[in-house]
Amino acid sequence: VINAVVDKSRQAVVVGSNVAFSCSSNPDVGQTITWIKGDGTAFPSNMVQSDGVLIITSAAVEDSGTYNCTTSHGQISVTSVAILTVLSFIKARISPRKNPVIVRIGATLPTRICHAIGVTPATSRTWSTADGTPFGFREVFGNRMAMRNINAAKAKPYLCTVTSPLGSSVDVLDVRVAARAYARRYLNSAAEINSYSVYLSKTLRTQSATAYHSLSARIKPLSNQNQMVIYAGNGFAEKTPFTMHYMSICIVNNRISFYYSSGPKDYPAGIQDSLAYSSTIVTNTWYNVKITYRDGIATLQVDDGPVVRKDSKQSGRSTAIDTSHEVFLGALNQFSNNPIFDLEFGFYGCISSFILDNYNYHLVNDAIETGIVATCDQPCDLNECQHNASCSSLPNDNNYYVCDCTSEYYGMLCERSYNDMSSPCNSAPCRNDGTCVATGSKYTCQCLYPYYGLKNCDTVLSFKPSDGASFGGNGYLRYYFNTLHEQQIIQFSFATNQSRGLLYWQGNMAVSPNHYIYISINAGRVELRFNLGTGEALLASSQRINDGMAHTVKVIRNANRGSLWIDNVMASGTNQSPGSGIILQVSNDIFIGGVDDIANKTGNRFTTGFQGCISNLKISDLQFEIVDNIRGVSVNKCHL
Repeated sequence: VINAVVDKSRQAVVVGSNVAFSCSSNPDVGQTITWIKGDGTAFPSNMVQSDGVLIITSAAVEDSGTYNCTTSHGQISVTSVAILTVLSFIKARISPRKNPVIVRIGATLPTRICHAIGVTPATSRTWSTADGTPFGFREVFGNRMAMRNINAAKAKPYLCTVTSPLGSSVDVLDVRVAARAYARRYLNSAAEINSYSVYLSKTLRTQSATAYHSLSARIKPLSNQNQMVIYAGNGFAEKTPFTMHYMSICIVNNRISFYYSSGPKDYPAGIQDSLAYSSTIVTNTWYNVKITYRDGIATLQVDDGPVVRKDSKQSGRSTAIDTSHEVFLGALNQFSNNPIFDLEFGFYGCISSFILDNYNYHLVNDAIETGIVATCDQPCDLNECQHNASCSSLPNDNNYYVCDCTSEYYGMLCERSYNDMSSPCNSAPCRNDGTCVATGSKYTCQCLYPYYGLKNCDTVLSFKPSDGASFGGNGYLRYYFNTLHEQQIIQFSFATNQSRGLLYWQGNMAVSPNHYIYISINAGRVELRFNLGTGEALLASSQRINDGMAHTVKVIRNANRGSLWIDNVMASGTNQSPGSGIILQVSNDIFIGGVDDIANKTGNRFTTGFQGCISNLKISDLQFEIVDNIRGVSVNKCHL
């Protein structure tokens, strides 16, 4: 009687793992053993069978299924079934995939869906904001997100997070809000003076009585003619006796000037004066103008230049200026009544903002009357993007502009800092499924192979067989190897200048604290430790190796006895694990340079991994290259 027995007939592995199904028959009567796929199709190139063993290398999701082992002797055959499940690491994906997405202020962000990509079923798919702020009413429903009437506060990253038993993954939607370019262009010239905007003053008459005012504006002159830019007052010259109250930003004799009046020269007597800035203007240049007036004392500042000051107080004359009526930009709507005789024209240029007595006027919405007014030619002329962000006009719509923030900032104008968040990782800066690790207000990315980059995992590395793996203390390479747990031969080269680090690891102390083998650096010397369930063996090199030079390691374990060579010099110590244990009962996962969940899996023997270069890894007779890993984190290239 013959039979067919498959060792480990049900296996579940992750994508990229190597799998072996071993089929045998008892008794051995010269029968043949063959493997076929359960669906009858031919084996692909990554599958071979030899001596009753079916070997599948770099398993893919499509390799999942049944495999039949048949033992035959003469006319008799017996079949046994093996089942393989290949699990893929789950990935979060947002659809539609367009990223970043640019939305006009006041418009709608169409629905975005948070998907889970992979065979492993997702246990959750959720949306969150990078800064931790809650969503508005009905903006999120399940794994769907949509927003109406977008405002500036909505300009931020949004995180799609999916979780599964194999871990979690995050995809990021970068929502950028296009701001409206509200800069007004006034077109006054010698031939035409009818380009203006009129606003009702928000300054109360009681405020004017205090004799204090502030006025600031951002202007870009396009000519150097004597011209009125902004006028705030209480009427024109013909409206005596309550006339001649005004504050005006002007350009006279090629200088930005401040003209002001608290009343006519006669009863009720006021003061009339002007203050000119020292520097001449350059046309087609933006200027920030700041003016204050208090009890007859005027100040004028342009950009961050010096503040010029003038005291115009006169005995017996009022210093209070009434600006509670109307404010004019560009020109007066009846320029022939202009009370400032030095001015021949209205403004020829652009104004992007003005604030009078702490009220920031909206150039479009607050206007009650306009003459011929245009927009500035390029919305980015405003240059309102902050913190060294770049500006671009919205494609096909020159009325909007978008700020492209540097990595430290976000927001419609890049005005908000990621450092102000509770954690810098809230912005999910690590791309391509990298893991963000926060240290105070800073972060680093633990990137999945083959990506690299401490800031965002956006560099793709291409490894050659001669390349080594460089580790920075927070990474590792994970390999799958169906080891013979009674015998092991491990060889590799390394270089480091650190006195402590984890080079090689097998085991999980959180699950089985007395079954492990690892090679490490302790106090500058190489150590080999292994435990087969009944006690630990320990070997250590006599020479220090943290000199930055290349060194070789060779470990041989035969049952409960081990040996360690460093640069062909045998190490000393307890070379035998005490007790009767001879088999290392651990999984087939091998970790190089560190291990995931390092403190937990190593029983707090290590909290960080190796810093340095490891290359030429060989286990038994099999050479491992970096590209053979089934998972790599924070790995760069190096050479020994």
